[in-house]
Formats: sequence, C-alpha cells, structure tokens
Amino acid sequence: MPRHATMPAAAPEHHSRTRPELTLQALLRRAIALRGDAPAMAEAPDTTNWYHRGPRNLSLGAWAERAENLGAAMLELGLAAGDRVIVQLPNVADLGAVILGLAGAGLVPCPVPMGFAEDALHEATEAASARAIITTTRFGRQRPAEAAVGVAAALFGVRFVCGFGGDLPDGVAPLDGWQPGAMRNGRDAGADDTALVTFERRGGRLVPMARSHRQIVADALAVAIAARCDTRTTLVSTLPASSALGVAANLLLPLLTGTRLHLHGPFSSRLLITQLAAAPGAQLLVPAALAGTLADLAAELPGRLGTPLLVHRWPATGAAPPTPIAVVDLHGFGETALVVATRNAGRDPAPLPPHALHPAAEVLGLDRPSLETALDEAGHVLLRGESVASELDTVPDPTRWHDTGVAGRHLPEGSIALG
Repeated sequence: MPRHATMPAAAPEHHSRTRPELTLQALLRRAIALRGDAPAMAEAPDTTNWYHRGPRNLSLGAWAERAENLGAAMLELGLAAGDRVIVQLPNVADLGAVILGLAGAGLVPCPVPMGFAEDALHEATEAASARAIITTTRFGRQRPAEAAVGVAAALFGVRFVCGFGGDLPDGVAPLDGWQPGAMRNGRDAGADDTALVTFERRGGRLVPMARSHRQIVADALAVAIAARCDTRTTLVSTLPASSALGVAANLLLPLLTGTRLHLHGPFSSRLLITQLAAAPGAQLLVPAALAGTLADLAAELPGRLGTPLLVHRWPATGAAPPTPIAVVDLHGFGETALVVATRNAGRDPAPLPPHALHPAAEVLGLDRPSLETALDEAGHVLLRGESVASELDTVPDPTRWHDTGVAGRHLPEGSIALG
C-alpha cells in the first residue's frame, strides 16, 4: 500500500461518462468546419537541409486533406481497423498528417523518435505487433527507410513499409503524391478506443503504452488551458509528435484552439531566435534542459516572447531550478502520465497534489480525479487515475498504481516534491 494514499470506498462501475465526440477524427472534422482556411502549420525554414524537400506552410484544411489521403492509402494497401503502424518521421507536417490520418482510418499510430536506430526500431515494432512502418528516405545523413526494410525483413508480421521522399529502397511504397481511390473512410473510433501507442524504456525493456482518444484529448486540453492557447496563439515547437506530449501539443492544440504551429527541426539556437522574432508573442515548447537559455532569449526578444512551455521528461529530468520568467511546466512521467502546472518567475516547480481534478472535467465527462499521487516505501512516485496510460494489450484500470521510478518526498501539506 502506498503511503498517504486515499483509496476510494468503492470503485464505481462506470467512473467516467464517455463522450463519443472526443476522438481525433471528430476534433479534426470540427476544426475544419470552424476554420478550414486558417493557417495551421509552418515547417522550419531549414527543412531542406535535413529532409527530402523544402518547408511547407499549410492551412488546416490542406493538412486535414493530406491526413485523410494518408489514412486512405494505408487502408488501400490492405491494413484493417485496429492494426498498429510504426511511424518514424522528423518534426514536419507529414508526421502529424500521418498520425491523424491513421487514427481517422481506425488504425493505431505508434510514433517513435528519429533517434531510434534499427535495433530500437525492431524492438518497438515487435513490442507493438505492428503491421506496417511509415518513415522517410532521409533525415540528415540517416537513411531511416533502409533501417525499416531491415526490420520488416526480420519480422514476419510487418506487411508493408511506406516512405516519403525519392530514392526509396526496393519494396517501400511511396507516399508522396498518393492519389486515393474509392476507399477513403475507415471505421470511426470511439472515445475509449486506443488512439495512440508510444514507448518508454523501463528496466532495460521498451514498453508500449496505450492511450485512448479521450486520454490524449484530455492531455491536450490541460496544456491548452494552462498555456491559455487560442486562435491568437503561435507555438514554436522543438518537440516532434513522437511522444504522447508531442502529439498533444503539436497536433491537438491546433485542432482544439486554432493555435498556429511553427515546427523546429534539429536544434539550432540561431534559427530558433529567427523563428521567434518572426512571430511576436510566440510561445516556445522546449525541453527543460534548455531552461538556462530562457534569460538570453528574453533579452534577445524583449517583450516579444510568450510564456514558454518547459518539457520535463522524468525520470531522466533532474531537479528543475527557478526560471527568470513565468513558464508552464509539462511533466512527462515516461509515457505513463502528463502533469501540467504553471510557475511564476523565480519559483521552483509546483509539487504534485495528492488529487488532481482535470480543469475541463465537465467537457471530458469525468466524475472522479483524473490523477492521484502517492509515494511507495522506497520513496518512488506512484500515479493512478483516468489520465494514466496503460501497457498495451492490458485492460485499463484507473485504480491501479503505476510506479514511475521517480524519487519524491512528502511536503507538510501532503503534496509531493519531485527529485
């Protein structure tokens, strides 16, 4: 039993009221109806240097049409509803279009970082029992499509490898310019169906973690509310949609709020300043490891930098020092859970409360805390609740405690300080 944990008197048979419209496909349709002509996404100015083509600026409607075409392509190739697809793409519009297109076709996107070499790609593909891989001909000097072909040759269950760019290896189906046939619609997913599978390293093993549509929408709503995102917001994102947090911030914020997204590729401080200067008041999504650069950015862009969003990836993250300006802290506990909190200049990160109600609980139909926290006897942070992901192919159980492996300590008021 974790210390300072409060157990419910009886777990309700139905602890949430499912809203079927809380799916990625439904959000995409709604966003198109409201603002299909609005700008949605701009790629990094240096995209040509590390991808196979130049940068693109897309309206929400154009991005959605690309997503629908890509979902149709996978169905026409022979995948069926519920099939899982590994996606390895850099921080470009194609990544978001693929994830939304797969989800809209009733398939399950399983994004992985570009840093996954062939052995890690093999491990992820096998762990997810993926039926296909979508990647690119090049990322800088890397040749991801060649690695994907090697994985497919070694794993019998992989039926297709698809890729963007020219000079693709033999056997890789090209996705650029795909013209869909009659099959354009897959099965509409429900809010509690699996929307996303991402991967965390635990005990030397790559563990696939599954999130429902409702859970990933809840993550995005929490970010949007804390960061006060709306149609006037521009977000410059250094974080690709290869994690649950990346999907919530890069894909769902534009759909939910009309936020305009500017993508940043391989990190370049010079280019980042250029992108921020071109969008006065833009908010920056950046790893917490770069928090030390915020003072320089604020000095370089006086009065022109919006509230940054700092990404803490626990357990790799260390203790976070105070920042010179106000920030939004996004605490990712592996791929298990996301905790969002605001922080004023000069303050330490907020501790974890014992019970957290989602700020949009009514929208989500939640009637219990979205997250509960506790410490075990070893001083490790435990999490449970509606917003906590489940290991793939296990039955979700919001009453089950998950050991994050993150050290914590109790504070007098009952909350938990990290690190």
